[in-house]
Amino acid sequence: MNTEYNINAIKEYYGISRNTALYIYYRFLRSKRTDDKYLPWTLQFQNALVYADKILGIDWINLKFEDENMILDKNGVDIDEIDNNTIFKWTDKMEQNNEWIQVSRKKKYDYKHTVKKLGLFV
Repeated sequence: MNTEYNINAIKEYYGISRNTALYIYYRFLRSKRTDDKYLPWTLQFQNALVYADKILGIDWINLKFEDENMILDKNGVDIDEIDNNTIFKWTDKMEQNNEWIQVSRKKKYDYKHTVKKLGLFV
């Protein structure tokens, strides 16, 4: 599958902006590397990035890999406090659960399948 389709699938599946989807796609690819450019990827980290898309107004285009934790901390998002059992997705209807907004929406099968095939948490 081509890169553009994958980025669009991430955008649509998680209900995030194109810039965040671009960042997630390329940052996730770094977790697949086996050289010194490898960066870890966890469900909590993925959820923090999805959450930060709508809440924080981060400049995703100029954000450098490995600076995410600093930017998230600066904006009050503690990755360790994020639920490790729930996958965050944005929808038009949000339900408040404690301090975090947990949302979900059924998406077209092809987006879920593509996102799952990439290896992101679905």
